[in-house]
Amino acid sequence: MTVIALEPSYVNPAFRRLNALSPLDREEEALLWQAAASTRTFSARSDILREGQPIPQPHIILEGWAYRSRILSDGRRQIQQFLLPGDLIGMYQHADPVALTTISAQTNVVLCAAPEPLAGHGSGLAEAYARSRSLEEGYLLRHITRLGRLSAYERIVDWMMEVSERLVRAGASSGDSFAFPVTQELMADLLGLTNVHVNRMLQALLRDGLLKVHGGWASILDRPACERLSETTWGVASGHRRGAAARFL
Repeated sequence: MTVIALEPSYVNPAFRRLNALSPLDREEEALLWQAAASTRTFSARSDILREGQPIPQPHIILEGWAYRSRILSDGRRQIQQFLLPGDLIGMYQHADPVALTTISAQTNVVLCAAPEPLAGHGSGLAEAYARSRSLEEGYLLRHITRLGRLSAYERIVDWMMEVSERLVRAGASSGDSFAFPVTQELMADLLGLTNVHVNRMLQALLRDGLLKVHGGWASILDRPACERLSETTWGVASGHRRGAAARFL
């Protein structure tokens, strides 16, 4: 168990994301600060939860990047989702939940227990939790469509736009460049591609002036073009998707 000093809630990305999803009052912020006084730290490339393992309580990611994955019997890995500051782990409504996937730390990851919302309280925290779960479902459904219908070129653009959107919501990125601790191998396992194909597509995206990924950083070089490409891939449903996401900002 590690105790760390965290930034104020208006600066800390995890708390800022929850407050953006639903405004929190002072009592709820105090609950979060109490929870954040006791943290767990997982080193990079270690497992936070393993598939089938009981989940004793839900947690909030305070710092770092993690990912959900399943490994097939022959060693092939499918990454379903990356988890960023402010995302929830193990937030289930039934008794005795178990991990449906393995959750691994890509960077050093700091967690704290997710406090229970105050009973009988018009709880912004309960609403933030509910909206976070709804967003997670939306991102997973979006990823199914990404894998099933988009080209390799489109998959990378669409996923990078999603990551940018999520980091902006948490206040972890204010521009078109952001820390990106994701290897091409991990991108391949997320997007259903080979390492070679990911490398080829990243070079093409750089040549086309859309994206640059280098040295642990990602840059959206032409946001309007990337937005148009992402909009095109989502078709007529994209307006509804954008409107739904906007309600959480």
